[in-house]
Amino acid sequence: MNLVFEILIYFLFVYAFMPTILARIFHIGAFFQGSQNENKVFLTFDDGPDSFYTPRILDILKETQTKACFFVLGKKARAHPEILKRIQAEGHEIGSHGYGHQFPWFLGPLGTKKDLMETSSIITKITGKPPRFYRPPWGILNLFSWFFLKGQQVVLWSFMSWDWTRRTTISSITDRVLSRVKNGSVLIFHDSDKTPGSAPKSPEVVIKILPAIIQEIKKRGLQAAALSELIPEKKKKLSYALFEKWDHTVLRLMGVKDLPDKDRPTVFRIALRKFGGKQLPLPDGTILKKGDLVVDLHLNNSFFKQFGEKNEISMLGLLAKQKILQDLPAVAGWIAANPRRDEIKAITGLTIIHRGSQQVGFQTFDLPPLRSFLIRLYESMLLVMLHPAGYRRITRHRKKLIPKLLVMSKKELFSKYLI
Repeated sequence: MNLVFEILIYFLFVYAFMPTILARIFHIGAFFQGSQNENKVFLTFDDGPDSFYTPRILDILKETQTKACFFVLGKKARAHPEILKRIQAEGHEIGSHGYGHQFPWFLGPLGTKKDLMETSSIITKITGKPPRFYRPPWGILNLFSWFFLKGQQVVLWSFMSWDWTRRTTISSITDRVLSRVKNGSVLIFHDSDKTPGSAPKSPEVVIKILPAIIQEIKKRGLQAAALSELIPEKKKKLSYALFEKWDHTVLRLMGVKDLPDKDRPTVFRIALRKFGGKQLPLPDGTILKKGDLVVDLHLNNSFFKQFGEKNEISMLGLLAKQKILQDLPAVAGWIAANPRRDEIKAITGLTIIHRGSQQVGFQTFDLPPLRSFLIRLYESMLLVMLHPAGYRRITRHRKKLIPKLLVMSKKELFSKYLI
């Protein structure tokens, strides 16, 4: 159960927490601030379009000759296409805010895909242009948010105006915004009070203070500019690079380290673990028991990412087998040189890619249902990241992708691979 809990924590960290940490704290793949060398600020409005509030905000922007970006919800855009057309016609930008302001951590891969792609489709049909920008609800992301953004740039904010809260007042918003606004600030307001947590009629306060804020910004020599002036056209997706960063970080926190072979990197990452499964008899007479010391093998995902970008997905299993055969001697050598070599009973690994594993020397064993589900979910997520066709492969062959526990005794490993 400890191993299952560990896997669950790892999955949650990779799927939910780490994408948000990278974006919100380290601002990797997410814009929150423009250059401080240019006299520009960027007005943004979330949660619309709203038939009562958004037109009034557009009137103010038109009167003050100010540009802004509206991050719209898909279901509201579908209900009010005429407002989107007006936003576009008056020279403002339109970004995606998801379909229904759902909490991204509670969305699975399919839910995330629908949330992002349906919203993009709605905006594209109404305006004739796909959205370039995406602001996640509450600034929260999951791993598949990156994968299904389809070239959209994540845009956060420089500081929160708190205009949507129940305690907000004209003076509180004005003081908070004008005391912190500076060159490059991305300002966030809301043009709807219908999303969870929004105080009723909170956009009324925004409408009252917006002319004064715009006037003061201009007095300070700042120009309210379009987001496209801050953010260049996005040339490639960040999903692979981001996944590599947090995957490597989390594995290190779990004590998993890269296994080099002299000066050459191998396909393996390894960690010493106590075996937590039921007793397993192996063909050479070794009995693997709970508590026995094993070497836990992990495949170096960044290595297979390079394979996935250059090869058909059907080749990944074959390429994995070839690399494993090439690098198992390095595993054997590492164990032979380890001070605890006499305690180590076997090498183990968990994978959904196990075709041909017995030819290499591994024995395959079924996993308990819960553990199998978690491993399948995690490794399916990996497959999507490793290859552009990974998502189609998962949906087409999901019943065949059954995780297995791979085990090879130390005795078998040494006899086959110790040089």
